[in-house]
Amino acid sequence: MSAEAPYSIQFTHGGPALEARPLLDSQSPELHTERSRYQATLGGGHGRNEFMAAPPRPPAPPTNIVLGDFHLQAEITDNEFTQAPHFAHYPPEIQNLLRHNPNPEQFLLQNNLTSVSGLWEKAILDNPDIVAFTGYGKGHNLTYRDLDIKSSALAADFQSKIRAGKIRPNGNVLIALPSSPEFMISVLGALRAGLTPTVIIASDNQTEFQPRLLHAIRLTQPDTIIGSKIKGIHNAIVEVKEQLVRTEVHGELPNIMASMNINGAKAEFSPKKMQLYFSGLWGSQENRSKMELLKSTVAKKKGLLTERTPQSHSFHDVIHSKKEYTPIESHTLSPEEQLNKPALMLFTSGTTSVDGNGTELPSLQSGAKAAVYTNKMLLTSGISVAALLAAENPDMPKHPVSFFPLPLAHAFGALQSVLLSPLQNGCTHLVLNPRNPKFVKDAHEKGRANMLFGVEKFHAGYMSSQSKALQRRYKNSPATFVITGASAPKESTIDKAQRVYGTPMQDGYGSTETVVAIAVSAKNDPKGGLIPIPWVTTLVVPTDAVLRNEFDPNDIKAKPNTRIQGDFNIEGQLLVRGNIIDGYLHNVQATKSAFFVDSEGHQWFATGDLVRQRQDGRFKIFARSKETIIKGGENISPDTVEQTLKGLAGVEESLIFRFPQDLANQAAEDHVMLAIRVSDNSISKQDILDHMERNGASRAERPRLEHIIILREDESLQITHTLKPKRVQLTNKSIEFARERLGESIETKPNAPQIEAAVRRALRRPQ
Repeated sequence: MSAEAPYSIQFTHGGPALEARPLLDSQSPELHTERSRYQATLGGGHGRNEFMAAPPRPPAPPTNIVLGDFHLQAEITDNEFTQAPHFAHYPPEIQNLLRHNPNPEQFLLQNNLTSVSGLWEKAILDNPDIVAFTGYGKGHNLTYRDLDIKSSALAADFQSKIRAGKIRPNGNVLIALPSSPEFMISVLGALRAGLTPTVIIASDNQTEFQPRLLHAIRLTQPDTIIGSKIKGIHNAIVEVKEQLVRTEVHGELPNIMASMNINGAKAEFSPKKMQLYFSGLWGSQENRSKMELLKSTVAKKKGLLTERTPQSHSFHDVIHSKKEYTPIESHTLSPEEQLNKPALMLFTSGTTSVDGNGTELPSLQSGAKAAVYTNKMLLTSGISVAALLAAENPDMPKHPVSFFPLPLAHAFGALQSVLLSPLQNGCTHLVLNPRNPKFVKDAHEKGRANMLFGVEKFHAGYMSSQSKALQRRYKNSPATFVITGASAPKESTIDKAQRVYGTPMQDGYGSTETVVAIAVSAKNDPKGGLIPIPWVTTLVVPTDAVLRNEFDPNDIKAKPNTRIQGDFNIEGQLLVRGNIIDGYLHNVQATKSAFFVDSEGHQWFATGDLVRQRQDGRFKIFARSKETIIKGGENISPDTVEQTLKGLAGVEESLIFRFPQDLANQAAEDHVMLAIRVSDNSISKQDILDHMERNGASRAERPRLEHIIILREDESLQITHTLKPKRVQLTNKSIEFARERLGESIETKPNAPQIEAAVRRALRRPQ
């Protein structure tokens, strides 16, 4: 790696930053007073705050991510962020940041922050001996120095193949690995070689994973795939490559590099030339322990792991080759060009419109959508979240430890692993498979974490199964942060986090399209609603508003609804602008339906989430107009689940849709519902479930027996003029009828017979 530190910015306390001056000195009376006002503001607007300490805490010395260690622009008091109604709810450091830096791109350029790989170079220089990531098994640790050496060797191997014409310059590297240190070596190795890492959530269920993989390859056309030796993942990669070579689909699409505005890549994509690398569970370790070798041997005998395929490369051998890559000279691109260079691609949830064997070639207009993140998007998202977390916790440890039981290939995982890790100079305990208690226990036993991430259902289960152990661990030293995402947490889970960790649970909200983060609840008032993160602007529009380009935000914004009691009385769909993607890769139709440009030229993303907002800008999600089902903290695509019904004889029509488990909290967990018409009365509900399981539907994706609705003669599935099912309308009507049936009852969780009655009423044919 380069011997020169690429930045004048310094996020870790440990010496003065070059020509930097602080926003507010953390020892000053001014900051002490401002922070006290901030805490009082959070506690006031939403009733009594049970989590806020009565006396303000004395100012602590700066430890990690010192917000003052960067260059400032001249103060611009009146800008769109300082005038936003939620501005008063920011910590004083964030308020000062936005007063001086309303333009994130200018902020990045002024501080020489132009690439994610450069951010990692800085972290490696500052913390070579700190453990960056831990994986499954004893001693499966990766220090920042290890990450430097091994990613450098991988980048050197990529560069040699670029020179040999086997990999296109500026091409894509598809990474299909579980959450592990090897995943991070792959990401940084690709970035250092000037390539774009493209991450996909890998599954050892080949039937489920192979169609998604096929769709991802055809959409992004990677020259290289880094996969796992886990049998289901390995076999899917090998078979998809063979299929693509046979069908010679590489001439079907225009050169993807042109779509990403990258210069210098003119060669066509060739599946035959795709370079394959395969890694074992401990590929990052040069010398594995006897126990790990034994486990690998047993796994191979059981058929869980496979040997490397001929004509592929050993990931282990490559990253331990001690080769050094040649740093790409910064002068080849201007700082602005570097900021706008793609740095990561990942996928939204979706279906590929193929059967379980992947024999059909899916349309690129259907299925999972690809989002392209530039360096500017990622750096803006990472710094805004890291700065906000640091401002809320001036006593954050110098090297925080995070517990992260989610896939790194998810948007939430990308934020933590690719951005927060180098910004916080911390260590992350990874969980190989969060659904397996063995792997969760392994990560738990690696020690105390300051920051705990997860989804609501995982947090609830983890706190229940490890309640006593966690209370002992955090009795004298509370956790710094407990953050949940994917679905709104129950108040009981928020309260339990306070008892177990000594820290309230904060709700994080975002999406792939918004480069992960949109808003987060305040630590001092976790039940007081979501606050947009720095450099993000939100707009609530009426649910029946028709969005078109050149709309006027002032004319279309929703107004307070006098029929809604309480402070959260502005209701409608949430729109977001600021740090959002430009659109979906090779999917014009989906882009046009979700992204809109206003009369001033600003692009907005329509989230499809229905919110209730306060006059002060804080909001809560109360329902979703999108079709996505949330169950067990996972986003489930109904179309994907419906594919598993293919091949079941006697099925005339079917529809997978959602029904909220709690009508009072419709942004939380859902029931998976199936409405189906069969011509053969001998087909039982259990036959349907068995067929779905054989075709790859996971337990979370399969409906319960009582949630399968066999259609009667007077019931039908409604479709649009373009033959699309009215899935959202079915859910909304069913909710309406369920509410009517419950009447004045305080019960908000209808039982199975009540749900079925409501759904059947919604399915009744119009007279």
